[in-house]
Amino acid sequence: MCRCGGRDFAVREALRAPGHGASIGGMLINMQARKLHYVVYEQDGAYVAQCLDVDVASEGDTEAEAVSNLGEALALYFESDAPTTMPPRALRFGELVVNA
Repeated sequence: MCRCGGRDFAVREALRAPGHGASIGGMLINMQARKLHYVVYEQDGAYVAQCLDVDVASEGDTEAEAVSNLGEALALYFESDAPTTMPPRALRFGELVVNA
């Protein structure tokens, strides 16, 4: 279940508008603003925040911590040698009933 209601603050802060930069580990870096989508779910007693646009995920003891950690992980991902443009990703959601 995705319960994102307002918890994308950390992601927005980590991916600030161009020219404003973000601080990671004391280094100020400039970043391109990117609108990313994520889902948060509970798994094995922890919360997992998984980005739906790139293959990056993080976890935390609370939903807010998982989303905050995801923001940091995404900032590091885009700081590395990740592609500067993201390929379009068409996501389709559905339900499947299985007799089990």
